[in-house]
Amino acid sequence: MAATALRERVWDPLSPWLQDSRQVFLVPDGNLNLVSFAALPFDGDHFLVERDPLLHILVTERSLTEWGLGTDSEGQAPIPGKGGLLVMGDPEFGPVLDEDVLPDGRGGTSPPPNPCLSLSDMQFGPLPWARREANDIKDIWLSDAGSGRGQVRIILGAEAAEAAFKAETGGQEVIHLATHGFFLPGACPQDENDEIREENPLALSGLVFAGGNQWWRSESGCDDGILTAQEVAALDLTGVRWVVLSACETGLGALTTQGEGVFGLRRSFALAGAQTVIMSLWTVGDNSTNEWMVRLYRARLQESSDTAHAVRAASLAVLTSRRESGQSVHPYYWAGFLAAGDWR
Repeated sequence: MAATALRERVWDPLSPWLQDSRQVFLVPDGNLNLVSFAALPFDGDHFLVERDPLLHILVTERSLTEWGLGTDSEGQAPIPGKGGLLVMGDPEFGPVLDEDVLPDGRGGTSPPPNPCLSLSDMQFGPLPWARREANDIKDIWLSDAGSGRGQVRIILGAEAAEAAFKAETGGQEVIHLATHGFFLPGACPQDENDEIREENPLALSGLVFAGGNQWWRSESGCDDGILTAQEVAALDLTGVRWVVLSACETGLGALTTQGEGVFGLRRSFALAGAQTVIMSLWTVGDNSTNEWMVRLYRARLQESSDTAHAVRAASLAVLTSRRESGQSVHPYYWAGFLAAGDWR
């Protein structure tokens, strides 16, 4: 089994040194950026998420000195309520030209990966569970009237446009986007005589907003329903604690060989000032995403868990529920999301 072989190669050599550790910070390199370490198997159908220590991804090692290791006097890090919550979900992407290329879950396209795939080849279908997810998260945020949390701004359907996102990000503490994501492999030659054209790696991944199926109709190329990682990097998200990308493959991007990680949405939101990005490594089902996200926000807002504990709690809750009901416990169903950045 590939996952077991990977654990034996990258985790087992470190395990003896981590016996007394409560938390381990990981700064993956290369293809390890695409690994959900919590999903590495051990002892039959059990996984690292079920064992100590707690795992969390950092963008760089210097994050430890930038943020410090402290939380609060009780070892927790609840959201203090200085800003609000922006939730955008279930955008109206527009008419679908080809039903055969509708996405599976929240990913960009259902056919096998194509090394020459471009945005023009992709169509995006509706996300009925995303609307429910947006309302569930709003209700959890507002469930404690005395919490002192900021206001909720929820934008759905045709109003969930790229321009609305850019206009509403200021002053938010949490930004939650329940929509489609995409990751393109880059340009490729049309025939053996063509040269491969270099592209900015941040232009190859992004999020889809209302009207995204007709992005090519935009004359200016701005606010066309497609928000690329390159556009995200130009935003000012200073003060945003969480950006939650409830979409497929939002943790993917162009891998570098210089130890600089993944050039994609995770990098661009960090560059824009967001402290923590919660994202996915693979195509996730609409229903399972809703369940995981509800568990995440309950742990964070109702149980005052810090980021690392909230992510683990969400994964464990879904995993345990599936195991108890006799469903598959394959990591596909519960381990697709991870957090990178500030663990508090």
